[in-house]
This record gives sequence, C-alpha cells and structure tokens, in this order.
Amino acid sequence: MYLARSVSARLETTWGLGEAGAAGPPNRYGDPAGHTWVAVAGPAEASRHVLTGLDDRDTNMSAFALAALDLFDEVLGV
Repeated sequence: MYLARSVSARLETTWGLGEAGAAGPPNRYGDPAGHTWVAVAGPAEASRHVLTGLDDRDTNMSAFALAALDLFDEVLGV
C-alpha cells in the first residue's frame, strides 16, 4: 500500500498502483519466488497477496502485473 500511495502522491494522480515481491529466481533474502503484494490507492484502496508457486521470472512478472490490474478493476467496480 505504501508504494501505491507513494506513486499517487509523487505523480499527483488520483490513483496509484504498487507491486512488490519476488519474481524469481529464488533469492537469498528468504522471500519465495512467485510471491508479491499488489495494491491500489486512491478514493478506494485494496491490497492482495499473490502466490504463483512458480520460479519463472518472466511468467511471474506478467502474473503480478495482471493481478495489479485485476485488483484495480475490482476497486473501480468495472
């Protein structure tokens, strides 16, 4: 949520989207590959934890972006 709010504030926009996690491959920080948090900040706010169970970076990055956009759709009520 911090990232989404920060984007909105920095760009002076109504809405901000944020995503932070580990796309892969496995890392030394302890975060499993294939997990992220996505968030939408604005007149309505929401966040969601996403787990793909995959180590493939490209696949995860696409899945994370789609999850953020899906959450934005939900918040907008589209």
